[in-house]
Amino acid sequence: MIKFFRKIRKNLLMENKTGRYFKYAIGEIILVVIGILIALQINNWNEDRKNAQSETIFLEGILNDISQQKRLCTNQIDFESKNEKWSLKAIETSKSTSIKNQLDSLYVYVQHLKQRLTFAVFNPTYEELKSTGALRLIKNKNLKSDIILFYQNLEKRAEIIINNNHNIDNIYKTYVLGNSFGFYYNNLEKIQVNWKHKPSQILRLSNNLNARKNLTISNLYRAKDVLIEANQLELKIKEYLRSK
Repeated sequence: MIKFFRKIRKNLLMENKTGRYFKYAIGEIILVVIGILIALQINNWNEDRKNAQSETIFLEGILNDISQQKRLCTNQIDFESKNEKWSLKAIETSKSTSIKNQLDSLYVYVQHLKQRLTFAVFNPTYEELKSTGALRLIKNKNLKSDIILFYQNLEKRAEIIINNNHNIDNIYKTYVLGNSFGFYYNNLEKIQVNWKHKPSQILRLSNNLNARKNLTISNLYRAKDVLIEANQLELKIKEYLRSK
């Protein structure tokens, strides 16, 4: 093709058809420019197509991560809900006038509440988007902002739960392991309490149980908030993918 164009230009020059030569040369330049523009447009189309495919893959990855996060939140909610019930039972028993007859139950409640569940954050796709700069592939600005906000809030709530669990370990669990309340087994293997200073013992137990209850309620609310926002974000992403 190039040889063909060169031959035409050569013939025009040899025939002294300068005017026609310049017209032809301009036309050839225009064709070259049009060819370049078409090539650039095709390249842009291909790039846009690849970006759109990558966007879909990343959003589907976030949907999978959200599904895993919802499962983790559900586990946390179930665990904290049970602990809330245990703490309420323990508080009620500690305030009972017949506490001496319920020491076995109280001991079980108090011991059980040493347990706490580590809250896990599942966000591998979002971390990849951040580290590679691929967040730019999400064209819908509102959706991009929603995703960023969700994971920012997730990190903040996870940090609160981590701090709450730290207090459970270092305050409540330490109190229980120190046996400040004075539990012991008698000769009949029945739980008893060494009542040295009964009012202060009960008061201290009550304070620790209330603190334990508040910590588990805080964890419960944080996990519920994450679950609600995860459901909302999941719907927005699915709607966006359907509209593509």
